[in-house]
Amino acid sequence: MRFVRPSAFLIAAAMLSGCMGSTGSTPSAVGAMSSHQQIQTKSLVKSGSAQPVLKFTNARPDTSCPSEYTGGCYEVDAGNPIAFEWCVSSTGNCSSGLVGDFEWTSTVTVVKTGKVLKPGKGAVTAIWSPDPGNPSTVTIAAKAKKIGKKPKVTYAVSLSACSSSIGCFSDFVTYGIEV
Repeated sequence: MRFVRPSAFLIAAAMLSGCMGSTGSTPSAVGAMSSHQQIQTKSLVKSGSAQPVLKFTNARPDTSCPSEYTGGCYEVDAGNPIAFEWCVSSTGNCSSGLVGDFEWTSTVTVVKTGKVLKPGKGAVTAIWSPDPGNPSTVTIAAKAKKIGKKPKVTYAVSLSACSSSIGCFSDFVTYGIEV
């Protein structure tokens, strides 16, 4: 079971009745589809509420991925970065209902030790462009030249988005990165 740290946004959302649905939990993605398909996440909050939506990915997920990686698991090496285009929308798609301008952040964690890597530094990086923006694309890259014979999830990449007018979606999806 994955526990989410409470943020000021979540506390405020819980206090405002009906703002984020009955659970008050952070929205999550339901995983990515095959490469080069435009896809959308399933609506996890009440209709009309703004939520992060996955618009496009060039990545193909590993079919055997632990459930704590809500966005799936992916093999990444120096020659094959992966990209996910996200937006925050009130309609559940990125063609309409875009709300606010968001600052996007990513946290890269070493799974074995729990150590958080400095942004843009380390064996795996997750860089947003444009930032701020809505939509925006995160590109996840690794310094490793080749993926090992038996790749396993060694890094977790969690995504967040904040807007001064809307609030924050903290750790709305987590990817498992295999190197």
